[in-house]
Amino acid sequence: MEAGSAYLLALGAIGAIWAARTGEALEHEMEETPIVEELVEFHETAAEWTVRVSILAVLVGIGLTIWWRRKTASTTKPLQSSSEPLLMRLLLLLLAGTVALLVAYTAHVGGVMVWGV
Repeated sequence: MEAGSAYLLALGAIGAIWAARTGEALEHEMEETPIVEELVEFHETAAEWTVRVSILAVLVGIGLTIWWRRKTASTTKPLQSSSEPLLMRLLLLLLAGTVALLVAYTAHVGGVMVWGV
């Protein structure tokens, strides 16, 4: 995993944590609004899952990268490329895709709460 990918995953996890905390603060301001009362639990659960999976994606990505670089450090020649194996890339793509879907779902439920549509 490239450093840029790790930074983006970490930034996404930080953003998810921040969004979850601000959502908790806004929940109290919107109490007794019928559509908010109806959907707030769905939205909160989706936000919690988004935070968990985004942190998992960061940890797995960094862990796999460290493991792969240590494994190949002693076996590769100085000018030889040691790109990550396809299975490792697919796992990271699956995790990042899952986080993206969770963000989209959480945002959708939040949008319905705000706009009522």
